[in-house]
Amino acid sequence: MTLRAERRVRDLRHKGTRQVIDFCKARAVEAVFVGNPDGVRRKNSGRHHNQRMSQWEYGRDIDYLQQKAEQDRIVSFIGDERGTSSQCPE
Repeated sequence: MTLRAERRVRDLRHKGTRQVIDFCKARAVEAVFVGNPDGVRRKNSGRHHNQRMSQWEYGRDIDYLQQKAEQDRIVSFIGDERGTSSQCPE
């Protein structure tokens, strides 16, 4: 990848993670859970999609998201997504 393309990708990563944090701030979100997309990467979804997924550097995206969340005083958690969409019966 050329330096210009790398700069564009980095810029888009920063803009995307900034949109996520701005969305959270607008809705007064205090904590963000960041799931590990490794299971999505291992899923067989066809030759071209598999290649795109193998080139995805999601660690950088997670790092950018955590840094921006920390700057805006939003707590971020990383872990398994199991049970995160269920609601407490209380």
